[in-house]
Amino acid sequence: MQAIYVKYLGPTATKNPRYKATSSGGLTLTQEVNNDGSFSACWRRIAEALRYKMGWKGDLIEGGGTPDGKFCAVFVFTPDNGGV
Repeated sequence: MQAIYVKYLGPTATKNPRYKATSSGGLTLTQEVNNDGSFSACWRRIAEALRYKMGWKGDLIEGGGTPDGKFCAVFVFTPDNGGV
């Protein structure tokens, strides 16, 4: 099982708003926010992108909010979906 935490990063003087995904192992991916979907679609998109970048296989389980304002998604590995 792998957990991915997604955090919204607001705009700065030089950068547009973006989302940062961080795996439980410390791997990260940051992408600009695009306005073509809801928050749910955005966090799912970046979590899937980090999963793909790292070569993880697994089924995405719906996540939930954390006390520090992040969102956590979990990928579960089973023999049916190829494991790691």
